[in-house]
Amino acid sequence: MSPSAEPAAVAPAAVVSERMLRDGEVVLYAAKPSFWSVLLVSGPVLVAAGLVAVATSLTVPALPVARQTVVLVCVAAACLRVMVACAQWGGRMYVLTNLRVLRISGLTRVELGECALKRIVRVQPSAAVWERAIGTGNLLFHAGEKPDVPAVVWQHLSRPAEVEQLVNEAVRRARGG
Repeated sequence: MSPSAEPAAVAPAAVVSERMLRDGEVVLYAAKPSFWSVLLVSGPVLVAAGLVAVATSLTVPALPVARQTVVLVCVAAACLRVMVACAQWGGRMYVLTNLRVLRISGLTRVELGECALKRIVRVQPSAAVWERAIGTGNLLFHAGEKPDVPAVVWQHLSRPAEVEQLVNEAVRRARGG
């Protein structure tokens, strides 16, 4: 079973403090992005570092110390990017309540993106080919004042179609329908 096929929901109490919730607000869904997001965001750096390392190994055979140094720098850059992506993944959480959608991010300074469910005019799923292949995707929440610009974005969700359905149901209930 792939990591994206496993449930992504986590215990709401472990995620959302009481200070973040308003009176009468109930957490309906809370999840972290799929762990695949670490590779998805690190991919370009990993590919570039690999290409530079291979090209250096093939084109600089006369200077083994220089070749080893370049390969070592490429490996270090790739490792650093993966570590940063892991930290970003660890500091990100998506929460759906009965009143709003939230995107909580940050390790040292928490940033909160939110949109009231009543203001959401469209929930737009999006996924690149490689995201669909591993079962992840994004949800873009469009609000009324700027319908072309998403108010909140949930990236690299596991099972995005199921989460979209859950959000659409919550939006309908919030509007009284």
